[in-house]
Amino acid sequence: PLSHILHFSSGPKMVLTRLCVALASMALNLIPQAWSQPVADMVKAFQPQKPDSEDGAKACQDPHSHCMTLLELLTVLPEEFQSCRLAQARRAQLRDALTGEWSVVCTVLRQLLQSQDSSDQVKEKVLRCLSSWVGLDVPLGGSHELVQDCFSTLSNPALFGTAVETIVDSISQPDCQRYVDALLSLMPLVLGLYEQLKAAVQDGDMET
Repeated sequence: PLSHILHFSSGPKMVLTRLCVALASMALNLIPQAWSQPVADMVKAFQPQKPDSEDGAKACQDPHSHCMTLLELLTVLPEEFQSCRLAQARRAQLRDALTGEWSVVCTVLRQLLQSQDSSDQVKEKVLRCLSSWVGLDVPLGGSHELVQDCFSTLSNPALFGTAVETIVDSISQPDCQRYVDALLSLMPLVLGLYEQLKAAVQDGDMET
């Protein structure tokens, strides 16, 4: 299935989206007994390969498309989990398995958000992917640095709206009160937005 998705990473978009949803659904059926670490496997499959490897030339052809496809997969996986009907015990088992791989996702998202080579399109997808995983109540204590990185995107008008939604989602988790230190580390960044908000009001920018 991963090879098929790699093949369609440059489009058509409808086919790619359906393949990603299908793979996410399959992963949820196989976790954890038949497929213990689907996220780690997906990340590994979409990492740039060495040019001398058989798949290396293909992987290096369009790294942007492969990056966007990986982000699509990582975004769809928790969304499919949220939408599927499951027995309570199975839902708890799947949630534990997915949150157990959050550190892998978090590392990838931080790298892409910090990279100067990442386009606005990639960064927006990173923000949406984070919002998707926040829905699983992933621990803020282990991801507050990623949330901090999100604040840096607020200065980009193309990313501002998505960044605000992602930050709000991240610090509005039901379990947030358990991570006091993480919340305190984010507080200066939140307070720092006051000047930006005040300037927007003075400029008549009611959208901001």
